Amino acid sequence: MHIIKIVYINAKEYNMIVGDDETVLGVKNRIFSSFGRELPVEKQQLEFNGVEMQDENTMQCYPIDNYDRILVREKFGISVLRPLNPTSGQSNERYGLIVHKDYTVGDLKLMLQRQFGFDITSIRLTLPNLLGNYLMDDVKIGDYDISAGSTVISTMQVRLEIDGVFSMEVEDNATVEDLKNRIRQALGLPFPQLQLNGVILQSNSTLRSYQIPSHSRIIVLDMYFITCMVARTKIGITFDLPYTLFVHKGNTFRDLRLMLQTKHGIDMTNMRFELLDLPGSEPTDNCAIYYVGLDADTTLYTMQVKISFNDKELEVEVEENATVLGLKHRLHDKFSLQPLAQELEFDGFILQNHGKTLRSYHIGNNAKIVLRELFGISIHVVKQDKDGEPDPQFPISVHKENTIGFLKEMLSIKYGVEFTHMKLGLSSMWHNNLHDSTKIGAYNLRDRSILYAFEM
Repeated sequence: MHIIKIVYINAKEYNMIVGDDETVLGVKNRIFSSFGRELPVEKQQLEFNGVEMQDENTMQCYPIDNYDRILVREKFGISVLRPLNPTSGQSNERYGLIVHKDYTVGDLKLMLQRQFGFDITSIRLTLPNLLGNYLMDDVKIGDYDISAGSTVISTMQVRLEIDGVFSMEVEDNATVEDLKNRIRQALGLPFPQLQLNGVILQSNSTLRSYQIPSHSRIIVLDMYFITCMVARTKIGITFDLPYTLFVHKGNTFRDLRLMLQTKHGIDMTNMRFELLDLPGSEPTDNCAIYYVGLDADTTLYTMQVKISFNDKELEVEVEENATVLGLKHRLHDKFSLQPLAQELEFDGFILQNHGKTLRSYHIGNNAKIVLRELFGISIHVVKQDKDGEPDPQFPISVHKENTIGFLKEMLSIKYGVEFTHMKLGLSSMWHNNLHDSTKIGAYNLRDRSILYAFEM
């Protein structure tokens, strides 16, 4: 038997004699009948040395000495509201807790975890009159005037990144679409897309389903539409087909290529892009689209040409406004031929002006362009009168389809020396004459080969 001090809810102390075999519930009944009529037994919580005393335990279960203090706390019920997406067709979730005013906010979270399985790493608690500000874990709920019947709202806070980092409070069970709507209202972005650790968050999923801890940093992508016009030929008719792409400024041209291939079934193997407002432009695959000012409603153009090279035909995708030099750079990627080592011929005309567009040569979709590999040879003029001076040399670029006669004409035009009346040979000996009608390829000439010219 001990004399204990009961510290009542009004902070007054009362002496009470208790027996060792007396239960905690029995002590509660005596408190109610003696001096606590306003506090029914079911609302009492007794606490000794910071430990809640259980109704079924006897007093000897606790190391109580004479004049030890037992605190009486008033228990009351509150509800924790977890708002749901209103479009889900479900009611908001409510969870009941029995608490007292000296519980901290952190204690509430632990109760939610133990009783209802809440992930306390991802939630924040707030009150209806404090939305936008959350309750601090180490503050007692009585300091927030939380009392019987109060509603506490469970929320979570995420950190959003778009041209800077800022925080936004959302409901604990908010969907990705809910967060997007908040972003639309706050930032005016019509088509926000959310990304976490490289994963695009799906609109109909809850943030909780992605196990997103509070204060996680979510990337906000400002999405918009662009159009890619791809030239196609069907039944002999060429026309441009528009393909809409949903992009953000961080997408690269490689991403656009993948979108066109996977979403629209276009073979992108030989494709190059060109901006409608920037003729001749050829952005690289690694280039981000914002570097070239590719904004909403921008249009890209492509077309396809057929390249004939070494008796083989290859389809190559180029921009509709590509230049001759742009096409040569594209062919360099395919055949490892430097632009200056290429000769392009269309409809009998040599495409010589690198700055002109293919369209200016009336080259349309599926046009056939002949590619020939140029190499350099040198013509040594063998003088009949040897005066001790070296023979004059005339370098020139040719391809294997050029005839000897055409080579003479090119030399005459380029150097102003009359070669058409000269004989050409493979050696400095007079008897090795090459026939004007024979192609250079027949003589197995290669880069840096030497021909000899003899004056008649």
